[in-house]
Amino acid sequence: MALTESRTRNRWACPTPLFLVLVSPIARARRLRAEWLRRRIYRSDLNRLLGVGEYMITDIGLTLDDARREIQKPVWRR
Repeated sequence: MALTESRTRNRWACPTPLFLVLVSPIARARRLRAEWLRRRIYRSDLNRLLGVGEYMITDIGLTLDDARREIQKPVWRR
């Protein structure tokens, strides 16, 4: 069997199922929601640490300006 025949045969042997194409936008939305939730929790934790004391922020290696700037960001911003 020639090399081109095997490539053609493999390409058509298993086309992408329709349900995988339709699930992709849903999966992307779920990943985006999970990322936004992670950011919200992280920023909430930073805010709580800042409330405990400024030394808590410096202990984790951030400056106070960086922490305050991060806390003020909306969840859709990195």
